[in-house]
Amino acid sequence: MLGRCRSAAVVALVVSLGACATFDSYLDPAYTRYTLQNHPPEVLPDRIGLQVSYQANGVVDPTRAELAHGRIKTLIEQAGVSAVVPVEQSEGALSVLDVHIDHRFDADQAVRAGVATGASMGLDLATNAVRDEFSIGLKLLGDDDEGRVTQGLYEHAIVTTMKGGPPGIELVEYDIAFDRIMDDALAKFVHDRQVAANRPTAVIVLPEPPDLSEDDSR
Repeated sequence: MLGRCRSAAVVALVVSLGACATFDSYLDPAYTRYTLQNHPPEVLPDRIGLQVSYQANGVVDPTRAELAHGRIKTLIEQAGVSAVVPVEQSEGALSVLDVHIDHRFDADQAVRAGVATGASMGLDLATNAVRDEFSIGLKLLGDDDEGRVTQGLYEHAIVTTMKGGPPGIELVEYDIAFDRIMDDALAKFVHDRQVAANRPTAVIVLPEPPDLSEDDSR
């Protein structure tokens, strides 16, 4: 499971504090949260291939790519928007959803966060949150549906802490938080396809900046 592997930033925090430490994660509230469960089946082709690439701080990570592939496949099929089939079995006549996950984090900050927490005995002065930022690129290859968006880039972030999050924020395990940011990116991608299909001109989907108006977590 991705949660058992944990983010590399979270691993650094574990190393600095000891394996017995417990952590909670939450989605940065500055970003949206949508779900594929709210979309009808026709938003994607009936059958699609799926290929996933993953890099962490610029380094290709095939292990996390494989884990992410399984989670994305589950999200798509549980929502009923498409059936994911192996690309090698498609004989070329298949649209393929290409997912690129660019994961960024500050490993040094994660270690400092752990040291600060241990040194302060858990006082509020400790800076013990680490942040994982994600740029999720989605591209539907081989899609012949004119007017539909075939690619988009979506931003997200996960904050992991030992001391809880802002008031009203749901705390979850890291792997659940990862599932939710992927669900959000997929949902926004299919939404953008629906919107573009109803417009007379082409739509280019650019990264959506976070809403910082009420974000006190930074």
